[in-house]
Amino acid sequence: MKKLLLNILFLLLLCSLLLPYFQHKTNYFKQIPLKGAITNAPNIGFTLKGWWDGTFQSAKTNYLNDNMGLRAQLVRLNNEMDFRLFNKVHANDVVIGKDFYLYEKKYIDKYCAVNYTGDSTMRAQLIKLKMLQDTFAKRGKLLILLHAPSKARYFPDKIPENLACNPQPIHSLYQDFKKIEDSLQVENIDFMQFLLGMKDTAKHVLISKSGVHWTVYGSLLAWDSLSNYLSIRLQRPLAKRMVDKVITSGPRSTDIDIADGLNMMSEPPKEDFTYQDFHFNTDTGKSKPNIIFIGDSFTWTLFYNYLPHNVCHNYEFWYYFREIWFRKNGVDGEGKIDNYDWLAALPNYDVVAILCTEPALDNLGWNFVDLAFAHFYPEKVVKSYSKN
Repeated sequence: MKKLLLNILFLLLLCSLLLPYFQHKTNYFKQIPLKGAITNAPNIGFTLKGWWDGTFQSAKTNYLNDNMGLRAQLVRLNNEMDFRLFNKVHANDVVIGKDFYLYEKKYIDKYCAVNYTGDSTMRAQLIKLKMLQDTFAKRGKLLILLHAPSKARYFPDKIPENLACNPQPIHSLYQDFKKIEDSLQVENIDFMQFLLGMKDTAKHVLISKSGVHWTVYGSLLAWDSLSNYLSIRLQRPLAKRMVDKVITSGPRSTDIDIADGLNMMSEPPKEDFTYQDFHFNTDTGKSKPNIIFIGDSFTWTLFYNYLPHNVCHNYEFWYYFREIWFRKNGVDGEGKIDNYDWLAALPNYDVVAILCTEPALDNLGWNFVDLAFAHFYPEKVVKSYSKN
């Protein structure tokens, strides 16, 4: 009996070792791919040079590791065990808060003013931005700063105890930025305060437990606010979003992006999300401006819902001021800022909107403000200083 049991255990062990190979060859079991920034190593051909210098063996090992059968399920199993046993997650910069609220640590650090050294550089950046806004205005253009929300500011009570700052510091990047911004009369829309103002009364989730961005619903509210603001500032009626149907369901799209990136077996905490079916009122009396968006992943939520596509005639999205996605005269394209004469493009657009998160406030527009200022004011120097 004992021998039989050992034989069964041996067969089970052998099968478990052979199962990934069987899956790799047959793809018999349906697999759900891992989510997040996953890049699998490419396959490599054999060469004598690669064999002798060891690069072939290393590259082949990486390929086999990334493409082994059942890898996604095994990674999820490993991640689940690490979380349950050691409260450890395998995702860059992710922090588990109270009640399984998920954060990116950089937002908590900015909220708590970790390593914050004062407002000297920030003040110079805002002076440059204000001068650029005045320059654009003289040319009949609008340059506007949009503040994206911070989950750490929206849910400060769910930050884990070891990272919490109670009370919140009097001076932080965002707080000092807003004071200087207001004193210089920098034109902006603060979606952080916009969503905070609705937090206690909102019937719908605006920022989720398991995501880093505003929800799809929250982004739609922000877009409506921006559209109304641009209509007033440009003195032109823009296409309005008309809601056809309101839907309550489980998460879609980016609403649980941090939880998806954890690649665990268990589901994130349940939340009911609000979505809308809508169309745009695009009658002949509506205007379609040309808009450039400069932003990070918060901006993608607007594009996933095809908002600029319906309101803009032409648009460009300068992602981190590095990559470009655009639509010009109905034709889509993409490219790199380094290979693009972006200064020559500016006169062709009515609005330049910089959508900035709190961690990016000390580098406005990801170097756009500095470079644009150097172009329009080549002889002007704005010194960094602080009133503190």
